[in-house]
Amino acid sequence: MPNPTEQIDLIPLPISLQKLVELLDKYRKKWGPDIFMTQTAEGHLRLFRPCSGCLWTPNEDGNWETGCGNTHVLINGTPAENQHRFCPYCGKPIQQAL
Repeated sequence: MPNPTEQIDLIPLPISLQKLVELLDKYRKKWGPDIFMTQTAEGHLRLFRPCSGCLWTPNEDGNWETGCGNTHVLINGTPAENQHRFCPYCGKPIQQAL
């Protein structure tokens, strides 16, 4: 499974090479070196970065507290046992606390 990503900017084209290099340098300083981009059919550059997952932790009631601030109720089992792979609230991959 590929690493999940998060869009960080949408840049209208055309753009000068110098401006693009400046933007990439700015984002790499903020987000790290793993910035990448794709071109959309509408004529934009879409910049992405890898994102972390949403940590789900069981609470004392048997429900799951999500890393994005929600409570999720499962009737039986864990998120993994119920084939939950992505958080329905923020869309990030679920990281289940042990």
